[in-house]
Amino acid sequence: MKKKRRDPPPLRTRSSMPAPAAVLLAVLVWILYLPCGGAADYVYHTSFEEGTSKPKGWIPPGKKDEWVWEKVGHTGNRCISLIGYNDEDGHAVWQSDPIPVDPGRVYRLTFWYKMEHEKKARGCGMGPAHVRIAFPFSADWREGEIFFWTPPHMKKTRLSFSIYHIKGKAYLDDVRLETMGVAYSQQGGLALSEHEQIEKGTYVFDWHFNTRTTNIVPVVTKIDCNYMDKRIRFASGEEVVFKFDLGQFEQLSGKVASRLSYYIDGEAIWLASKDGKTWIELGRMSDKKNIKNLGKNYDFTVPASLYPVKTLFLKLASTGALQIDRVRYEAKLSGSPPDMKGSTTFFKGHLVTVDNGALRLLFDQSLPRLVSIRSNGRPIGDVRCRLAQFEKEGIGYKGTGIESSSATGIKAVEVKKNTPTKCVVVVTAERSASEPCKREFEAKYEITAIAGQRWFTSRLLSIKNTDTVPYTVKGYNYLLTPAADPARPVAFPTVAMWLSKGPTLGCLMDQTEPFTLGLRKAADGPHGDVTRRIDTRIDPGMTVQKDDPALAIFVVPANDLKAAYRQAQDVRSALRKPVGRIAVGAITCEESEEQK
Repeated sequence: MKKKRRDPPPLRTRSSMPAPAAVLLAVLVWILYLPCGGAADYVYHTSFEEGTSKPKGWIPPGKKDEWVWEKVGHTGNRCISLIGYNDEDGHAVWQSDPIPVDPGRVYRLTFWYKMEHEKKARGCGMGPAHVRIAFPFSADWREGEIFFWTPPHMKKTRLSFSIYHIKGKAYLDDVRLETMGVAYSQQGGLALSEHEQIEKGTYVFDWHFNTRTTNIVPVVTKIDCNYMDKRIRFASGEEVVFKFDLGQFEQLSGKVASRLSYYIDGEAIWLASKDGKTWIELGRMSDKKNIKNLGKNYDFTVPASLYPVKTLFLKLASTGALQIDRVRYEAKLSGSPPDMKGSTTFFKGHLVTVDNGALRLLFDQSLPRLVSIRSNGRPIGDVRCRLAQFEKEGIGYKGTGIESSSATGIKAVEVKKNTPTKCVVVVTAERSASEPCKREFEAKYEITAIAGQRWFTSRLLSIKNTDTVPYTVKGYNYLLTPAADPARPVAFPTVAMWLSKGPTLGCLMDQTEPFTLGLRKAADGPHGDVTRRIDTRIDPGMTVQKDDPALAIFVVPANDLKAAYRQAQDVRSALRKPVGRIAVGAITCEESEEQK
């Protein structure tokens, strides 16, 4: 039986910055209009269904016994595979025909893969011509994801699917490429990516080579070399140029650090400049004599003659073939810059970010979730919604006539209130697919954040039947999906929490009657399930206004029951006080549009 095709699942969003000393509640609004790239807004997509002797648009490896155009797939009837025959040096690559891309744009590449071989520590590689990321072994179909930036000179690229040093097979299907918007943490006139942070007056850029966003580095203004999984690979004459500008805060002193991970010949040379034209050499890295220098950290101090400086340029150039797996720049700043940890967010359409200094709430209209939660530089989880719909007996779950009907998208995100102490966002979730007991609907939720608090509230405002079939809403659910799997649930009459090795989510009500709380197991991992029964009949086109109590959702400390319970008690106490007595800081609002 063929699987039904579906769009890729929601992309994960960025982390938030930690609370500054003087807490600031900020609402940042980015609005982005992206060009369509064909079906489902994809620039490129294939599931390898078309072709004659080989799939259309893809070039197989040179040896016929290294590849197969399979008659099975993740979806549809076909996919492609690679075959390796040697654990020591087996290597094979599929390549796409050239795909047009826009220079200087951010793209998201998604695909599905699985593998069959004994050495499960080894996976497969995927990416465009200038970026290759290794993905771990998976015996079942698994989605891979890469975000990458195209250099200013790039107008076409090829996608590559590869295996290295395996004896077995790797399968690929459902490859999709789409343009994305990108936004970075903003505070005090500064914008920092996930590779950057400021703490106690010191700025640090530490290039994270082990993430799916390795290539998205806004301080890089020029790069000739390629990204290879956890490193960058240089050939002779290639270079990377960095530009560091911290706005009103001058750089007073600085140093760079880097590490050789692979070496054939030549040297890697660090240089610095105040104008990007006249360069001063800082030092060289090489391993001409033996392998003792591989894995060694090289540290170079930037000359005092270049400071103080508002904008500093750094260059890493190569005279041979070598690889670097660490790049770091550290600088002392003037004045009193805010402590902040950078983050990178990818989005399509309309993005609203509410930052109350303790939590960062992301409302991304391109994702079928009410809100995503970040705290102290890490993702905590997200909140989704669904209705329990009754249509008629004999259909639905075990013939009961009832099914859980999840929202398939977000129709609108609107900032309704933005005061110095409180921000209110109204999210309209919708289901645009209709099937028995899973009919179309629109549901509006009011989400409220208070300055300086590690919790927020959500309240259902209305439900509209946008289908042509009448149904009864037996209840509605909040699904609290943690970023990390909870180790164990903890439930009290009006509080539910899930403890893990890292921070996760909890929820509570200030009364005992409205909701039931539980932990549910699902294919994508366990999640909190908060249910309220309402038993309301809704005819087509009808809107039912609700005046339901609010649910408080809060961050649970890592694997500490006593601390988690104290956090819940603090939230309950705060809910009973006027906003003016618990809020700290002020609200600012910004809007921006991507430059085309």
